[in-house]
Amino acid sequence: MLERRLRNLLADGFPGGAEHRVLVIDDHSTDGTAELARDLARRLPRAPNVAVEVLQNPGPPGKAQALRAGLERLQASDLWILTDADVVHRPGSLLALVAAFERDPRLGLASAAQEFVRDLALDGRCLGADGAEPVPAAERYDRWTAAVRRVESRCGKLFSVHGQLLAWRRDTGVWPPPAIAADDLALMLAVRRTGWRTALVSGARFLEVKPGGAPRAGQAQRRARAYFQALRSARARGFGAPIDRLQLALYARLPAAAPWAYVLVVLLAPLACAVSIGPWAGLWAALALGLVHCFGPGRDLLRLLALIERARRAEARAPLSDSWEMAR
Repeated sequence: MLERRLRNLLADGFPGGAEHRVLVIDDHSTDGTAELARDLARRLPRAPNVAVEVLQNPGPPGKAQALRAGLERLQASDLWILTDADVVHRPGSLLALVAAFERDPRLGLASAAQEFVRDLALDGRCLGADGAEPVPAAERYDRWTAAVRRVESRCGKLFSVHGQLLAWRRDTGVWPPPAIAADDLALMLAVRRTGWRTALVSGARFLEVKPGGAPRAGQAQRRARAYFQALRSARARGFGAPIDRLQLALYARLPAAAPWAYVLVVLLAPLACAVSIGPWAGLWAALALGLVHCFGPGRDLLRLLALIERARRAEARAPLSDSWEMAR
């Protein structure tokens, strides 16, 4: 996974002229990741103005501390780009991100667009495991949230950013806050708090494999818990202008309330039919709702609401750590 990412990253175009540095942060791994990264840094081809360095996180384990260690080495850089090891990005994505900041001097943070795929080739190209164009794996919820992001981005108020490929200006003065698992959301909230714009750059796109089975359930649960953690921290610290506070309140309250609101609707709908039309109408309404939850959108919605409620309860019991293991 790490080799795939580095091959993909170093094969892309970098802006000419200036020197560029690619840092691989080893967060106290014990599986040979650092040695593999150093070997790749030596032998992978790259542009002459691109240097690759493998850096050990000198502080306690955790993504925020690992990122901080890397950013301390990049103090002279005007633009910081964060990317994860388990994705690849489309050719030209780095140039598209840089161009977006050049066009808009008030843009503080920009996120690439996400493409979920079934699998990826191992050589860093944006192809499937069979060497053909990747098979799309985005689901209904992914398409809905992508549409919301596009609308928010037009207003410079992008909220749900993608940390898999994320860029922000050094001049924002924003660093990853400690002990927050959703570092991308925390960065966005910090940038927005200082008055900068946030946007989605459609010309920058990354591909991410949508896992199945237990890995998928675990990943979704972790992301949901990290979401609640980041928003709770933001609400405690205050947030920008009235429109920003309204957006934050909606993101903080609606998902948490959605499972119980839906249960209430499901219980009241048959009762309303029984009272207004008759007992048989109430029975048929209850049967119809039961069938809806067995197929398609209804079943997906029920699973999503159950995931949200499990994540909310888990995060209320104990904060999620910002340190975790993943395949290399």
